[in-house]
Amino acid sequence: MRDEQNVMLDGDHNIVVQAIGDGAHIDDQSPHLTLIPPRNRAPAIRNEVALLNPYSRAIPVVGRESDLESLWDWLHSSRPIAIRTLTAAPARARLAAAIELIESLNDRHPGQWWAGFLTGRELRRFAAQQNLADWGWARPTLIVVDYAASLTTPLRDWLRDLASSPARANGHPLRLLLLEREAAVDQGWLQSLCLGGNSDARVPELFDPLEPKRPRSLASAPQRRAVLAGILAAAAPSGRRQTRRLVRPDQNPRFDRQLENPVWEDPLYLMMAALLSLRSPVVEVL
Repeated sequence: MRDEQNVMLDGDHNIVVQAIGDGAHIDDQSPHLTLIPPRNRAPAIRNEVALLNPYSRAIPVVGRESDLESLWDWLHSSRPIAIRTLTAAPARARLAAAIELIESLNDRHPGQWWAGFLTGRELRRFAAQQNLADWGWARPTLIVVDYAASLTTPLRDWLRDLASSPARANGHPLRLLLLEREAAVDQGWLQSLCLGGNSDARVPELFDPLEPKRPRSLASAPQRRAVLAGILAAAAPSGRRQTRRLVRPDQNPRFDRQLENPVWEDPLYLMMAALLSLRSPVVEVL
């Protein structure tokens, strides 16, 4: 979202969104949602540790370009309503994908989408409104819900309502991205969203696909090197240090062997190692 925004509402059902500190709030008696843009959660970079926060976007996305392409295609499919589940045990992995997706929308389609995070408190408040059937959205909308397993009850009520009244799209797509550590269609919280009585039969049809997706890991040494180099470059201004350079491939066999360790599939561990290497040799840190 930009600092200056124009709001246009048309049709019979409108979503009212307040992006705190960065958006517009239009209040009436219709049900409304408050979405938080990622940049409102970005920390002040006062020290190196802040660079580990996914909202800081300290480094570009590495090795997950195909994941973002898949999410982009999902956003722009012809379906009026589409839900996707993204799982990853490290919170940073799933958050980074969602944040990059929202910021890509803001960069490539400025002002055209409502996009942001829906907090648990806001979802519970929204689901408790008495006239929820009147809720609609007046422009393309992307809603991201983290820790979805803890919000099964309000999500289930909302999805049942959406499945029974899909016509409220009014030509504008609605996308709901659910984030969680783990999920399985045949058990647990995701199953409880999709299974129920006859009135719930259409809920699984909202998912695209029904099976959860998982971000790719950093499989190659060049990708892992790119993460190390990126966080070292980002740390230099914050700590007023000169950027530490990595040894070139094949220059240090011990470093190359360490970089092949499966633990470095997680970018967060690489970023932590890079910050520690500001004070100790990177080979020893690995």
